[in-house]
Amino acid sequence: IKETNILPMSKTIKVPTLLIHGEDDTVVPIKESELLACEIPDNKFISIPQAGHT
Repeated sequence: IKETNILPMSKTIKVPTLLIHGEDDTVVPIKESELLACEIPDNKFISIPQAGHT
């Protein structure tokens, strides 16, 4: 999982996509989800303050 990179495939996603990310996530930096949100055509990105990975 650590080496999974879905960014190259993200522009091919053709369904509405919801991305939810905890702002205090120490496992996956929130910048990763922000970058992914820029690439997925029809998405909604929600960051949750004071939330971690779980």
